[in-house]
Order: sequence, then C-alpha cells, then structure tokens
Amino acid sequence: PRSTPIKSSAASDVYKRQLLGIAALFACSDDNTEPPVPAPVEPDKATIELDVTNVQLPRSGGSAEVTVTANYDDWDFKNTESWLSVQKSGNKLIFSANENTTSERNTATVAVTVLGEGEENTASATINVVQNDASLIIEIKLDRDGLTMVAPVLGMLECTIDWGDGKTEPLTGNIDGVFSFQPTHFYEKSGTYQIRIYGFMPRIGIGSPFTDVELAYITSVIQWGNTGLTSMQNALKGCVNLTSIPSDTDGSFTNVTTFSNAFYGCTSLREIPADLFVNCDKVETFSFCFDDAGLESIPAGLFDNCIATETFASVFSGCPLISIPDELFVKCVSAKTFSSVFFGCQFLQSIPENLFKGCEKAEAFTYAFRQCPSLTEIPEGLFSPCPLAKDFAGLFTMCYSLASIPEGLFANNPKAENFNYSFTECTSLTEIPAGLFDSNRAVKSFQATFRNCIRLSSETPYTTIEGKKVHLYERSKYPGQFIAPSTYEYCFSNCTELMDYEYMQQNYPDWSKPYLR
Repeated sequence: PRSTPIKSSAASDVYKRQLLGIAALFACSDDNTEPPVPAPVEPDKATIELDVTNVQLPRSGGSAEVTVTANYDDWDFKNTESWLSVQKSGNKLIFSANENTTSERNTATVAVTVLGEGEENTASATINVVQNDASLIIEIKLDRDGLTMVAPVLGMLECTIDWGDGKTEPLTGNIDGVFSFQPTHFYEKSGTYQIRIYGFMPRIGIGSPFTDVELAYITSVIQWGNTGLTSMQNALKGCVNLTSIPSDTDGSFTNVTTFSNAFYGCTSLREIPADLFVNCDKVETFSFCFDDAGLESIPAGLFDNCIATETFASVFSGCPLISIPDELFVKCVSAKTFSSVFFGCQFLQSIPENLFKGCEKAEAFTYAFRQCPSLTEIPEGLFSPCPLAKDFAGLFTMCYSLASIPEGLFANNPKAENFNYSFTECTSLTEIPAGLFDSNRAVKSFQATFRNCIRLSSETPYTTIEGKKVHLYERSKYPGQFIAPSTYEYCFSNCTELMDYEYMQQNYPDWSKPYLR
C-alpha cells in the first residue's frame, strides 16, 4: 500500500511557527475594532455649457433652441417673463414667443442651473433673449452737456421720434435732407441715449444738417426695426464712431433696393453680422457700401441672398482686409459691375480662385484690385466664370508685391476690350506669359498696360499665327485675326529690359516711349 509522506522536521518547524504566528495575531486583535473607513470620494464638480448665450427671436413671432451640456442630469431653468415661453426637451431649451405688437423691445434673462452630487455643488449659466419691436433704435454718446443731435430720417414720413431723454416728436410730411431739413434735438445732459423711431420712415440717411460733429455721436444700431425702409443710400455715411450694427432678424430690408454709401467711412466698424443682408433679394446696388470702413474680415455667405444685385462697385474699397472668403459672390447671378471692388485694400494678401464663381453676367472689373500692395499672386481661374467680361482697366495697378501672372488668367474672356493700366507699376513682375492675351482678340485699349514694370525681362506677349509670332504691337497688321488696338501709348513704357524693347522703340515707338510724370 502507498505510504503517507512524512514532512521533514525543518519543514514541520516552519509550519508550526506559521500557525503560532496566525494564532498570536488573532489573539492580539480586539473584537470591537471597526474595519478601516475608506477615504470619502469627492463628487465631480458640476459644470454646464451652452452652445449660445444670446437668442434673438423674430418680432413677428417664432422660436429658437439652445443646447445645454451638463455633467449631471439634474438641471433646470428659471424664466420670469410672461412674453416668453421656455420648454425643456432632452438636452435642449426651446424658446418661443408670439408677435411683439408693443412699442418696446422684449428682453429676458433665463438662468440655467445644474445640481450635482454633494452639498453646494451647482453650476449656472444665463441666456439673454431679445425680441425686437418695430422701432429703429440708434445709440448715441454725448461727451458733454448742451449738445444737439440730428435724426437720420428721410422720405415721406409718418412716424414718431423718441429722443431717449423722455421727449418725443411726431413727424409728418416729406423730408429730403436738402430743402427740407431733418429734425434736431437739444440734450441738456451728456450721456448715452437711444433714439427710437417708430411708424413709417422709408429711408435712413445722412442729410445736409449733419456735420462731422453729429456724425461722430452715433456709436451703434441696436435694431433696424420695421419702418417701411426702401433705401439705405447714405444711411450712416461718415459715422466714424459706429462700432456695431445688428443682423436683419425682422425683414427690415425686405423692400430696400440700394445700399449705396450706406456705411461709407465708418472707420470704427470692424466686423458685420453674416446675416446682415439675408433679406436683401431686391437690392440692386451695394456701390461704395463699406468704402473706407474699418472692416477687417468679411463673413462667408454675406451676399448669398442678393440675387438682384447688379453693382458691387467699390463695396469694400479701402478696407483693411487680409483675406476674402471663397465664393463670396456665388449667388449673385445678376452682378455686372465689380469695378474697384477691393481697390486700396492695403493688407490683402491673396484672392480665392472661386471669388467670382456664378457671376456669368459680370462685365466690368475696372480697378478691381488696384493699389493692393500686399497681394503676391493671382489664381489662374479668377475670371473664368465671367465670359462676358469686357473691362479690365487698372485691374492690378500698383500691386507692388505681385510676382507673377498666370498665363490662363484671361483665357475665358473673349469679349475683353480694355486693358488700360491693368498692370501699371507692378514692379515685382519679371516676365509676362507669352499667351496671356491669346483669347482676347477684340481688345481696343492697351494704354500703359505694363508701364513702369521695370523688372520685366521677358519677351512681350504674342499670339502664334501660322507659325509666326504676332506681338500686341503687330496686331493691326492682321485684321482678320484681331481688332486693331486704338489706344496703346506707354504700354511698355520704362520696361527697358524687355527682350524686344529696342525693336519696339525703333519700329513701334508709341508702345514703349518713356513716361514722364
């Protein structure tokens, strides 16, 4: 039979000592001793975030929603305003209101609070809700007592002005700002005032009574109102201290046909809302709208609803823009004129290739990018969407940093007629693509096109006809191929390093004769 193994005496001794140690441990323990209490676990600190903190509801009534992100499910809101309905739906708050038929803006502050675990573990945020009334509200700031302000109201009026100091004034009849002056008001005390205009007033505008002094008092537009506006021509022209203008949330501009000079010279206006022109499908012109304003950027999609606009002449000229959003004019299917559109944008460094996409009716780009000294390059397809374009005069004049011209820049512009001064004083250019004007055989004017492009060292542009180079100055000899240019003086003036400069001087001197200022 199998015998039971016998432990060695050393192993047996170790085994005994282990048993004695365990017994001693239990003997020394106190039966009344509590087990160790674990350290308390602190609950997460309550947090709350809102995707927006300002809500604008339409005057005509409507709704909006805000997304609430909290790290605890136990959150709620508090609303004390009867005009505003607020409902909780999942992680959202739904705000709604009926039409505001009063003569005052509706405002509300809604508090949202999340309750976390533990004592005093809460987090809160607030949402500001506004519903406009029908008034135009302009804010002014008077820096001393005893100043007089002018109201920017024009047209056949039937409205009331609340001057913001407790005094009101009814207005009826026609005011043109020239022969019939706009109303004025004396303020006894300095301070910030909100001028409210309600009733019928078809035009905001700066008339003859305004001087630079009164223009400087206007600091912001609070709301555009519903006063029957049909024109914004010269609306706030020259208001150098205007810093903010609101979105058109209430269809204020639904019947407006012009924004010509509307914000001209508003040098303190740095930014504008993306939906400023959301209701502007009847506007025909934005000429000089932001000329010499302080705009540093342009919102994408700004003109997406401006389907009737034909003229964008000088709309952003003189603005300190660094860049332009792509497809800015993509929905502007009626646009014909982009003359001086970005003239004098000193800090503009690049142009998006699809800037004029959709503008198939565009004809004029005169001085479009003149005096943009920081511009370094041009996208080749910039004008490809514009087959009807005729006028490129002064297009890139004094773009001192422009280093090259893409050969296909005008390839889809067969109707082009005018290239006068197009690249005058582009002093960084070193060559002209040979086929730059191959598709432009109806050109009548090449006056001073490359004047003072002093670094040019290539051959002048030419088109190959039956194996022979035909330069611009030789086009008149090929009437079946080209329209003979009628103005061409100084085209290559002072471009003395051109490969065919001496040949021009000897045989076509008017094309290259020196230009003396």
